[in-house]
Amino acid sequence: MGTNCDAITRLCTVDLNAPRIVAAFLRRPVVVRVQFSEAMRAGNGLEGVERLASYCIEPFDGDPSVCTASSEFVVLAVTPVDEMTVDLWLSSVPTAPRYTLVVSEVVDAAGNPLSVPSYADFDTGGDLEIVDMVSTGPSSFEVSFNRALWNDVDGPGSAACSTPAECAKRYRLVGPTDLGAIASASIRPFPNDHIVDLVHTLPQEGRVYTVVGANGRDGDGFDDVTWGAIGSADQTRALAPSPKDREWGFGEGTLASAFGDGPLGWNIFADQQNTPQISVTTEGFLFLGVGNHGRGALRLDTSSRTADGLTFRLPSDTNAIGTTTKNGSPSPFASIGFSTCTAGTPACGPDNERGYSLFGHSRLDGADLVFLSGTETKAYAYVSTDTDDVLDFDYVDLSLLFGSATRSVTSIVDLNEVAYLGAMDGGTGRPILIGLNARPLLLSSGLDPTPNGGSLCEPAVHEACLLGVEYIPTIGGAGTPRNNANPLSVDLFAHHGLLYFSNNGGIVRSTTATPADYAHVPSDWTLITPTAPELTGTTRAPLTEYDVHPRDKGWPFLVEHKGDLYAARNTLTGPQLWRCQPDLVSSPFPASPTACDAGDWTFVAGNSSGTLDQTQLNNPNNTAISLLQSSGGFLYLGFANATDGVSLYRSAAAPALRMSDFEGLGGCVGGTANCVGLGGNGLGNPTVNTEFYTAVTLNRPSGDELYVIAGGPGQQSSLYRQTD
Repeated sequence: MGTNCDAITRLCTVDLNAPRIVAAFLRRPVVVRVQFSEAMRAGNGLEGVERLASYCIEPFDGDPSVCTASSEFVVLAVTPVDEMTVDLWLSSVPTAPRYTLVVSEVVDAAGNPLSVPSYADFDTGGDLEIVDMVSTGPSSFEVSFNRALWNDVDGPGSAACSTPAECAKRYRLVGPTDLGAIASASIRPFPNDHIVDLVHTLPQEGRVYTVVGANGRDGDGFDDVTWGAIGSADQTRALAPSPKDREWGFGEGTLASAFGDGPLGWNIFADQQNTPQISVTTEGFLFLGVGNHGRGALRLDTSSRTADGLTFRLPSDTNAIGTTTKNGSPSPFASIGFSTCTAGTPACGPDNERGYSLFGHSRLDGADLVFLSGTETKAYAYVSTDTDDVLDFDYVDLSLLFGSATRSVTSIVDLNEVAYLGAMDGGTGRPILIGLNARPLLLSSGLDPTPNGGSLCEPAVHEACLLGVEYIPTIGGAGTPRNNANPLSVDLFAHHGLLYFSNNGGIVRSTTATPADYAHVPSDWTLITPTAPELTGTTRAPLTEYDVHPRDKGWPFLVEHKGDLYAARNTLTGPQLWRCQPDLVSSPFPASPTACDAGDWTFVAGNSSGTLDQTQLNNPNNTAISLLQSSGGFLYLGFANATDGVSLYRSAAAPALRMSDFEGLGGCVGGTANCVGLGGNGLGNPTVNTEFYTAVTLNRPSGDELYVIAGGPGQQSSLYRQTD
């Protein structure tokens, strides 16, 4: 932590933002350029950015926690380029295709130590790429590339332009507000001739914007085949395919911090093909993905106003144990695929995945993991511990636990150092719930977990356990009574050290912290679906195997709020909100005073007239609950509404029991005439925002931040932020 003071006004601000490595790349054959996110402490002292011993370069091995310096060369010198950039001079030209730079002990100008990421992978070959975008004023962005740029103003292949017409051939700016035309783009003089100053005509706001550069390709959100591609200074390299042709940055101005402020981001990948999911990490980063035809994601930190584009490297599985991946294209793969990709080509995933079904985080075996799973695969999930801008994944081969009708992993939660995965399945063994007890330890080695098969699940013995939930009555296709919906999956939740899951058949929880499989130890599980008389109507079941949204699910949410658990239920006739008071029923076993049981539930916030057994806040157009989240002392309740646009309300009551406990726009009382939701109908855009897709709460010392993605069929989705 340090203090920055203005020499003229003498006003001082405390800098709490930790610096990070933005990029590392070969600037010249023997020069590695390192770009930091902030001004760094100068000099070659112990914490200075010019200290030679603070830098280690190793051939890529997937483990940046231990750096074994390359034997090919040594770092001879560190020279400053500017306050945020240094060049590392090598004794000889690197010959391996890929390296990792690891930096230690340096601090920024305010004394903050280096944070995530403190390392960066870089290639010795490859295309020209955009690596960073930072606002430099209300009408300008600094856009950094990984190589010096061809500078022939308005000429073919040049990154520089002097008129809106010429700049429109080279760049596209996308965001939730209009930035106007790009007036000019100028390349800085050597040694910063890899940086472009982009000037636009309308002012920025405190939101996330995307810049896309011309790469001579159409169909990626910026059609530029006619003009061509931005090129490197030596005219040997052209701008890379998506997503390395784009980057993200926060605009200047106060950050959007309430639903009424409008979206923080819109069409955030600039060629959105999927409905993105969001998740948070223990470091306080927000992850948004997947976009760019399955090729990337975005990492946001609103506290430091940083936005990093992330790319993927997914491995093939050639191990004879279990299965081997079906896509014969060379590994690694840059994409998890998209709906129209051609099987057997690099555009699809390693197992010919055609898009993603799950993008989230979990904790397993002492590590924070990014999880990625694709559609149209019967075998794989992918995990990564990476924190730089290239997520190197390992595979987890689940083929010995999946059936022939398994489609994809759709839900994840971690509990007691186990990652639980729910999978969509269309066979008699539907749905599938797996407890993953181990993770790959070496990059590219992957994991072919030892499963329990038909034996008792023992986490100390089995690296993955099939938990047999298909036999649970009303939940599974093999239960008695049987759940006849097809396909089936489960949504997973953790509460007070126990595992909960739900589908159209009801709600189940574990009775122990590490439950065994239902077939061998059924007492480790108990059905806790409400038994109150208001449980009426037919619970919704998804009619599709892919791209299932909360409005399609029977019990899409379980949320803890001020000591109680709230559950959302969607029926074919309308939604319901339920409250669990855990100590209402405390015995006999498996009832518990700290966990939910069937008799602990009461129906809440019903309509005041007409359909009294539905929770719609008296608006019959609120056809499904598609958001339920606790944040900042409020319980947020959001509805899918194709007529009026999404409607979102919140309650600070403990407990929240009545419609009047919820407030809408301007503090109006929920359920009363003309009380629209927070931010207005459809969050201000009712024809576009007709449902909520996903929401997460980021807990910060300064207060909670709620992030929500809203959109609708055929529409680009938007990211909203509410601080409490």
